[in-house]
Amino acid sequence: MIFSTIIKPVSVNRRTVPGQHRKLITSNEYRNTKTAMSMVFRNQYRGKPITEECAVYLTCGWKGFDIDSWVKIVLDSLQGIAYKNDKQIRFLQIAMGIHKIINIEVVEMSKL
Repeated sequence: MIFSTIIKPVSVNRRTVPGQHRKLITSNEYRNTKTAMSMVFRNQYRGKPITEECAVYLTCGWKGFDIDSWVKIVLDSLQGIAYKNDKQIRFLQIAMGIHKIINIEVVEMSKL
């Protein structure tokens, strides 16, 4: 499966809510961006998500952007679309490109 988006990723920016059960809450910007990305990815792939272990290849062109920030939102956005859960990812390759576009390829490990 191949996906792409021009939506710029944002940081999670979690905050902790005090109380009996400490709870992490993501920022509104993160939730809105994740929802927008998921909608774009859902329009690019209408099949069922992979249920086996998979490999993910990512390329992003926003230089100076924190890699772990944009990887998290992209992987979260693909959950339920490309794969059931991001715990299935056994191989992850990340590359910084030159264009402001995110390209993603998701492949079942059994097909490598």
